[in-house]
Amino acid sequence: GGQLGMPSDSTVFRILNPRGEISSRSFGAPGGCEAYARAARALFNRLHENPLEQQAILTAGLAIGEIERRRSAMVLQLQGVPLKENTTNDWSPTPDPSEVGAVDLGGANVA
Repeated sequence: GGQLGMPSDSTVFRILNPRGEISSRSFGAPGGCEAYARAARALFNRLHENPLEQQAILTAGLAIGEIERRRSAMVLQLQGVPLKENTTNDWSPTPDPSEVGAVDLGGANVA
């Protein structure tokens, strides 16, 4: 895979419209997709500002999600709802973002 970098005006992106048609636009001339182009550039800016902080935020979010999944499973179990076979109540460590499709952004891994 290639390394992600800040999109330039000539960088092309594709977008799927509500009719299922794929359109190509560039960041320099987004043609009706200005909000998406601005949002993508803002995301890249944020990731490049402090990738380690973003990784810490991601790790915290994963941990909170796991806690809520367990809490929901426990509530369902207490209400007598049978749990699906793939639902576990066993402790499992929070996944390391570097192991779940992380992207190298100049030396730091950010998923």
